[in-house]
Amino acid sequence: MKVWIVDDNAVFRTLVKMQISKIEKNITVEEFEHGKSAMGAVLKYDSDNQPDIILLDINMPVMNGWEFISAYDKLDVNFDRTWIYIVTSSIDPKDFERARDSEYVHDFLVKPIEIDNLKKIFTKVNSSRT
Repeated sequence: MKVWIVDDNAVFRTLVKMQISKIEKNITVEEFEHGKSAMGAVLKYDSDNQPDIILLDINMPVMNGWEFISAYDKLDVNFDRTWIYIVTSSIDPKDFERARDSEYVHDFLVKPIEIDNLKKIFTKVNSSRT
C-alpha cells in the first residue's frame, strides 16, 4: 500500500509516519509540503502506479487542498483506486460540506489523527481491494 501525506507541517507528517509504521510495516509513505508538489508527483504516475491513500491538508501555501482537488478533477487519468482523506485543523462547517460534496474525498478528519482512525482507513481501503 502507498500513502501520501500532503501537509505543510513537518511535525504532523512525521507523527503520521510514525503512527503508520506502528500499524503496518509494508506501507510506503511519501511526503509533500503542499498540493503543487503532490500534483507534480500525480502527473508522473499512471493509473497502475498510484497512491492508495492521500491524506490531504486544506490550508497549505503554494497550492492548498481544495486547489489540489480541483486540479485532480481536471486530470485525464483514472485514479479510481486512490482514496483522498481531508485531514485538517479546520472546524469550519463549509470545509466539511465541501469535502462531503466532493466525489474524490472519502472522509474529513480533524487533526490530530488518532491511530485508530488510521487503522479504520487502512481496513476500509484493504477491504475494498479484495
